[in-house]
Amino acid sequence: MQYEIEPNNISENASILFLSDPITGVVSDRDDADWYVFDVSAPGRLLVDLTSVGDAHGDFFNIVVYDADLNILSSRRGSGVVASEASLSFPVAASSSGLYYIKIEDSSYQKTDPYDLSVNFAEGPLTSFTEDYETEDNTISTSADIIHHGKTMMGSLYDQFDVDYYKLEVTEPGVISVDFDTSGNFYSDYYVVQL
Repeated sequence: MQYEIEPNNISENASILFLSDPITGVVSDRDDADWYVFDVSAPGRLLVDLTSVGDAHGDFFNIVVYDADLNILSSRRGSGVVASEASLSFPVAASSSGLYYIKIEDSSYQKTDPYDLSVNFAEGPLTSFTEDYETEDNTISTSADIIHHGKTMMGSLYDQFDVDYYKLEVTEPGVISVDFDTSGNFYSDYYVVQL
């Protein structure tokens, strides 16, 4: 088990995270942000996982994953308390080898309970996995991600301004069936899907 090394409030001071080796940290106050950096040797799929203890009622952590140029790839909010949300775990496409960053900060609420962060990595071309994964920047139609017939596309919106475009090649007339599934709070409308 590793522990974050303060100060790590900016990307230039990020604590080194080793793949498959959890690191423990604390968001000590509203102004604290914990940055981590890790290296992947080839393209593949990252699995980011944060767990915490204590109060499970509220979004206490905001986790943001960045590429080497600090472009946002994905993010999630939640408590990280396993009893309430089964863990705060999500996949992210690593489209190339190199450095990746994770920033953890408080979200809607703030708590000082420690968290454990781990990142696992599965090497391979992004098309070789059971699911396809969104790659940023797909915020305009000309940079849309390709959806493959019969394959699930995993994506996320990192804030209320993010838009994700996808495209599907159709070679003959027919009916297209789209199944849009989300996880999280079902008490509000969060998504608009347009074809």
